[in-house]
Amino acid sequence: MYLASSRALKAEADANALLLELREKLNEVGTGDGEKVRAEQGLQHAREEAEERKRERIRKQMKLAIKRQSKRDLVKALGLFEQNEVPDLEGDYFEGRQMLQYFDLKGDLLKAVKSRDAHLLHIALDAVQKSSRDIQNMLELETAKAERVLKSLGQIEKMRHAIMKLDQRTVAEIKNYSSPLRKSIRCSRPPCFSWARLSTTQKSVQ
Repeated sequence: MYLASSRALKAEADANALLLELREKLNEVGTGDGEKVRAEQGLQHAREEAEERKRERIRKQMKLAIKRQSKRDLVKALGLFEQNEVPDLEGDYFEGRQMLQYFDLKGDLLKAVKSRDAHLLHIALDAVQKSSRDIQNMLELETAKAERVLKSLGQIEKMRHAIMKLDQRTVAEIKNYSSPLRKSIRCSRPPCFSWARLSTTQKSVQ
């Protein structure tokens, strides 16, 4: 792929050199000359050839970015595609856009999971749902993890509300009593007698 890209660059450079040479030749010929007409035709052909070589180089650059799965290279290649209005003959531009969207959505999901922010999780999951089926399949693991975290946060929020309500009821009940109630304590051991009482009982028996 790197070799192909180098060849595309050389072909583009050769086409530009030819274009420059024809422009200089056109300036040298006289007005109304048949040679000037031919030079203009040659110049137009060279211009088209240079443009085609440039488009070919951009397409190869996009293929290389997709193969490397580099977000930075994808952004650059997509920008060149759009700036130069390169026709998407082989679907490279579409594939590059899909891959870039995948990287963006994956990053948003991971960031939302790490933050444990319910609002960010909702936004990230909603964006995934609006993407293509292929991207949804590629983000299946990240989506499942984000949904588990969101569910856990919801359960924690419910428990927090329940505890808050419980505390309020407890406070209201405590306020109804002027003084704390004493709890009765039962002893499971046999009753104890003092030695003096035992001695008195024995004497009365005798």
